[in-house]
Amino acid sequence: MVRAVTEVRVEAARYANPLTFLPGNVPLNSHIDCLIENGSEFVSFYFDLDHFKPFNDRYDYWQGDEMLKAVSTLKSVCGPTRDFLGHIGGDDFLLLFQSDDWRARAVRAIDTFNEIVKRFYSPEERLAGGIPGQDRLARPTFFGFVRLSAAAVAKRPAKEASGLDVMDLDDIKSV
Repeated sequence: MVRAVTEVRVEAARYANPLTFLPGNVPLNSHIDCLIENGSEFVSFYFDLDHFKPFNDRYDYWQGDEMLKAVSTLKSVCGPTRDFLGHIGGDDFLLLFQSDDWRARAVRAIDTFNEIVKRFYSPEERLAGGIPGQDRLARPTFFGFVRLSAAAVAKRPAKEASGLDVMDLDDIKSV
């Protein structure tokens, strides 16, 4: 029993994102495939951090990494056994909800993160509501706080579907 538990933990750590320690692409795809094989209903919730690049440019990668780690606090909105949070890479995350109250949980996740993120800014920038920076064309621009945005895809998968079919844009739900 101890050996089996250890092997499961080693396998999970092997595919975890080294920064956030959240499951990476391999366990995410495996979990999605398992949900599909079982014909389970779920909501695939894709999270992205808006204004993350200007924050990273201003505060450096170390602070950016700390902000990405803060996303792992979203595990607190997951149901105890049915929901699954993973780190796709960069500032992209995926939360697989099986909870009936997924919409309320998602809103709570967004609100929680959007409040936590303010601690990464200086007091002056908190008062200003963001930071100065440059847009992609090197024009001076003011960027509000980094914030979590999301798109949800509700699925009752067919047996022949795969994890690649989960993000069908026709199934996107608003939060």
